[in-house]
Amino acid sequence: MEADQYTDIIAEAQRHRDESPMAVLLKKNATHGADPRCVAQQLEGLALAKVKWPFLAANHDIVYPPRLNCEQSSSEVAARYKATLVGQVGSLADLTGGMGIDSLLFASSATLVDYVEQDAQLVDMMRHNAAALGLDNVAVHCSDCVGWLGCTSRRYDWLYIDPSRRDSYGRRTVRLEDCQPDIVKLLPLLKGRCARLLVKASPMADIEVSCASLASVEAVHVVAVNHECKELLFVVDMESCGEPREHDTVCVDIWAGGIWTDTFSHEERTGCRVDYADTVEKYLYEPHAALMKGGAYNSIGARYGLRKLSPNTHLYTSDHLVTNFPGRVFSVLKELPFDRKGLRAEIPEGRCHVVTRNFPEEAATLQKRLGMAEGGTLFLVATTLSHRKTLLLCQRSILQ
Repeated sequence: MEADQYTDIIAEAQRHRDESPMAVLLKKNATHGADPRCVAQQLEGLALAKVKWPFLAANHDIVYPPRLNCEQSSSEVAARYKATLVGQVGSLADLTGGMGIDSLLFASSATLVDYVEQDAQLVDMMRHNAAALGLDNVAVHCSDCVGWLGCTSRRYDWLYIDPSRRDSYGRRTVRLEDCQPDIVKLLPLLKGRCARLLVKASPMADIEVSCASLASVEAVHVVAVNHECKELLFVVDMESCGEPREHDTVCVDIWAGGIWTDTFSHEERTGCRVDYADTVEKYLYEPHAALMKGGAYNSIGARYGLRKLSPNTHLYTSDHLVTNFPGRVFSVLKELPFDRKGLRAEIPEGRCHVVTRNFPEEAATLQKRLGMAEGGTLFLVATTLSHRKTLLLCQRSILQ
């Protein structure tokens, strides 16, 4: 797609904005000479932007890349968090630019952003979009990051890298060493080129293993959006010469109502005394996704005055209601047997939500075995208390 074609494609997409991409593809001569595939692609991007990137949806001059690039891109809320994390800096380079959402939002606080991407089509679109947004502090480079770093001598305040989490066969990868580029092999090239390195990793990655691979990690940010863990961000102190260090873990949850964030030091994560429950008390607490991924299991009980159900059950209980707990809070109604007859007496409508934590069956399997349909206001929480399996009839706290 040539740069001078964008105007016609954008105009045709606006003309067909009330139609589906498939409808445009099936109509002959509907796009007045513009490639109908590009117009359909634009319509797909516009629909996604309304949910994922409102700041782009508000600008009618933006052009959108193919669906896969859109799906792999950061959401606006996650990209804005990264821009806040980096803060007001002089220079930053995004070494794996992709669609460019992160670069565009880094440009809101950095004096200079170098966007580096080897896909020429994405580079061309990024030039167009940066101009459409009036960003004159974004420099766009068509190159792979290794080749580009070899051609520039600039030292940056921050380098940012979001390696592709697919191997050469298209299979999903999790370990940093298996991503493209291999950020661990790249570290020697990056030393001396920046004060700090920000690495985005899969939310499925093992935090401690990744920290050991990167070394000199000063903080790990676990970012959840709408209570779903989306990104792991590793802040690497590149002036520490690869020396291992203890890191803070910052757990973040962003939703329409605001943002919750809390920081757990290494000492707090590993040194807190844990109180275990002998029985499940009046309230049951399930930490949100960022806390669960952050691994601050011992800290949670100490910080909020709760008792843990067992070493491997990351649920907590108390007789008093903790109103500021970061997660779901349930009122425990009673403990039930694992049989259909007893459950039917307690839940005559036969509908509830089943949750399993540290339990040998998946929630869907257990729900089917117990003969319960999905829905209603009650919850069945199947879990392990000490060394005993238990089934708890609960309802959500009225404060949530």
